[in-house]
Amino acid sequence: MKSMSSRRRVEHISRSALSPKRLMLLLLLLALMLGMAGLAWALQPQESLASWPVAALDGDQVEADIAYNPDDGNYLLVFVSHQGDDWSIYGQILNGEGYVTLPVTPLATGGGEERHHPAVAYNQQAGEFLVVWEETFLGQDWDIRGIRVTPVGVPVGDSFAVAARNNPERQPDVAWDSVSNRYLVVWKQTVDTMTDVSGQLLNELGQAIGSDFPITFSSAEESLPQVAFEPGSRRYMVVWQEPGAGADVNVRGQLLDKDGNWVGGVIDITANGWLQKNPAIAAGGGQFLTAWSEQPNSDHRDVVGQRFNVSGAAVGSKLIISTGENDFRNNPALAYNPVKGAWLAVWEYEAGDDDDDILGRYVQSNGAMLGDELVIAGNSRMQAQPAVAAGNNDSYLIVWQEKVNDSFDIYAGVLGTPSTPTPTPVPTVTPPPPPMPYKVWLPLVQK
Repeated sequence: MKSMSSRRRVEHISRSALSPKRLMLLLLLLALMLGMAGLAWALQPQESLASWPVAALDGDQVEADIAYNPDDGNYLLVFVSHQGDDWSIYGQILNGEGYVTLPVTPLATGGGEERHHPAVAYNQQAGEFLVVWEETFLGQDWDIRGIRVTPVGVPVGDSFAVAARNNPERQPDVAWDSVSNRYLVVWKQTVDTMTDVSGQLLNELGQAIGSDFPITFSSAEESLPQVAFEPGSRRYMVVWQEPGAGADVNVRGQLLDKDGNWVGGVIDITANGWLQKNPAIAAGGGQFLTAWSEQPNSDHRDVVGQRFNVSGAAVGSKLIISTGENDFRNNPALAYNPVKGAWLAVWEYEAGDDDDDILGRYVQSNGAMLGDELVIAGNSRMQAQPAVAAGNNDSYLIVWQEKVNDSFDIYAGVLGTPSTPTPTPVPTVTPPPPPMPYKVWLPLVQK
């Protein structure tokens, strides 16, 4: 029997390989591989928006916060600019789409002092913003200072002292009471070896209403306070982190009435022996949502949350906003949009060495997650410390610091569909508050 020629052997192999049965198996295998790849892609957070720089001065621009002005449909971005030995506070007006519309404005600069942790709120009755921050005094002490800012980013007078004891006051946050037209500023304060959270009410001119008062008063070292106001109940909720037993860190809270009085006792938001840090809070839908970074073991760190009613009782169970093995999430921030009927939670996601991204997710007012996680900023650069504010229509503006070459700039992106309202006239500038002694000693007020 003669052997098969080379040509006929090739033809035989070809006909065998392309037989209907083998072709069907090959197509099924290819479809399975494509389906698995598609599923893996679908399970990954998807890119959701474009982003652009909104503050790119010399040096580093970091520690951004933002507030929305519904009267004119714009935002005030505040941030720290580090240029050489100078740590300054700057403001930048952005339109409803998140783009720069006016020149950047210095709010607190020079003097050889160091400034950090700016926070901003908008007063719709006065038609202006209030910005607060921490600032060194002669390089030895830390105080809380503030300044009022018009809707076009112009400071109203000079900065003024909010808290100026002879001991460190740091990490301020601020909320506006839309019913009584006043502000509550909170911060951490160290007296001797005790660190607690204190507060000060201010009127619409930035003037103190009474004296400062303790919000926490314990032997633990409380830090990173955050505050939100719920207008239906006329109550504030303040949250903070404090160490527990061993390496445990917990998140706790306290309700306050419009005058700063305690409503009920301290709320144990987390107390499970895990590491819980960097709390955030926002009011919406007649309730509060607080979120934090939680590390149940060394393998991963999640973003979780809990709703509370205006009496301080937990609503429903703990919310798992973002979780995953071998992944770490940090520094959540929150904002509630009533048109959307949802909070937007944003946070840092450690994608790799020197490559943190900004992710987000909607949380509905009933506690249900709305859709999958969203990639707010997901390129190969370092993105960190996000802040978020709800705009008009169903929109949100997110800002963060992003490393470009060897320095950080502030970037922004918008979710939703903002609309542009008819601007209202710029209100008449009211006089700044009278100067007060820069360093005063006031006793703590026992409540």
